[in-house]
Amino acid sequence: MLRKTILSVLFWTLWILAVCHGLQGYRRKQGICDKIDTPLMLTPLLDKNETEQARQLSLVDKSFLEDFVPQSHAGFFTVDRTLGSHMFFWFFPSPTNSSAPLVLWLNGGPSISSLLGLFHENGPMELEKESTKDSPRYRKRQHSWVGPFSMLYVDNPVGSGFSYSEREYKGNRTMGEEVPQNLYSLFGQFLKVFPEYNDLEIYIGGQSYAGMYVTSFAHYIHTKARLGMTDIRLAGIYLGGPMFDYQRQAPMVSEFHYHVGIIGHKSYMEYKKLAYLLSQDEHTCSKNVISVDEVFTLMFPIAPYNNLGTREIPPYDAVESLMNTLDMKRAVHAGRHRKFHIAGHKLKNRFNTDVLCSRNEKLAVILNNYKVLIFNGDIDSIIPTVSIEAGLLATPWKFQREYNESFRTLWKPLRGPRFGSYSQVGQFCRVVVCGAGHQTPYDQPETVLRIMQDFVTHGCVHPSKNEIATKNNMIEVGKIAKRFLRRKISKVKSP
Repeated sequence: MLRKTILSVLFWTLWILAVCHGLQGYRRKQGICDKIDTPLMLTPLLDKNETEQARQLSLVDKSFLEDFVPQSHAGFFTVDRTLGSHMFFWFFPSPTNSSAPLVLWLNGGPSISSLLGLFHENGPMELEKESTKDSPRYRKRQHSWVGPFSMLYVDNPVGSGFSYSEREYKGNRTMGEEVPQNLYSLFGQFLKVFPEYNDLEIYIGGQSYAGMYVTSFAHYIHTKARLGMTDIRLAGIYLGGPMFDYQRQAPMVSEFHYHVGIIGHKSYMEYKKLAYLLSQDEHTCSKNVISVDEVFTLMFPIAPYNNLGTREIPPYDAVESLMNTLDMKRAVHAGRHRKFHIAGHKLKNRFNTDVLCSRNEKLAVILNNYKVLIFNGDIDSIIPTVSIEAGLLATPWKFQREYNESFRTLWKPLRGPRFGSYSQVGQFCRVVVCGAGHQTPYDQPETVLRIMQDFVTHGCVHPSKNEIATKNNMIEVGKIAKRFLRRKISKVKSP
């Protein structure tokens, strides 16, 4: 009898697994797998101090993934109980270094899922070149950030990717301190499940509009730390092609487009004037005066290219299709009914009271107190170098004058094309990467990974013995200018 019972239990267990996991051609059955295929909510387990169970349940089911994908964790944390807002994360601990820093990656948009960065820029797997919306496929990435770092990808804000609110748009908070509050709640819960990272350096960062998120989040942590209300060991932030000060940055985008020959002088003057007028309106930061779509129309006089050289379009559709497959949803505990959105287009326009609010004062606080890396590609037409510099030159930090007067160091191998240029002032490292567009880690993966590693270890680019680092010739130009002025003055004074 006992033997029959054991065999019966074993049979039904295997049958349910076969049905739920789609093995041997079984079709899924409604009701049987509901408990297995619901979103994994970790917050209720933390409420009961069951952190080890939360850790174990969050393990990604590798049976649905390729063999080369390292061990990882995924699930949801509730960040607002009143609104029922839940944020999705996918975490890859370093498989080679248990002491590796914890690095948070956020994509921008606003409303782009951070899994775009995972699959397109720096995660352990990347989409194959032939991937399409109808046939998304991935392979092992050669220059992954997972290994040198432990990488945490979060679908931010609520409403992007798998993150969602039970109150729908009422729970999709987009203003002022709302986004950093949600990120802070998630981060605190994450560190309860993975407490070993409390003793390691933590870097938060991302790309594009994430310049707004990251700056606000870092400032939020800094404020909490000063009040003795957090143990988060924030070591620094890193920003790739960031937007953080629309007022200064927006007018310079059309200037870049004009100087590279994309638009003519008339268009350049019109767009620059409109962007300038909008940025000077004292009410735009606090009132619903213009949509995000309209803001970006003013900022980008043409359809912007991520990379002016290749004109490649990021694989938004392929990532969305891949994450909406049942295998992927099961692997990361997203729940079979949860739809993945690579971009929340309706959500984006809810940032119309945020996009025009400068973060330069908060960035100044971070520059004064933490390590900061800002990098971008030299052929990025979305947030070009001249746009970033306009924002930085107006950021009132303690070494602003020194940065404004600093020289760039050109950085290249002994033989071969230049990697880029960089400068370091205080704890601030500024890098421009050659041959890269807006998705800099995608265009120059080896160089950008190297920059990140040098930043964490040395504070900025640290050229090796096989590389050449030379300051540009502006010092000599300055000497010539001074001699010329002295001669001119002497001629004026002579009878």
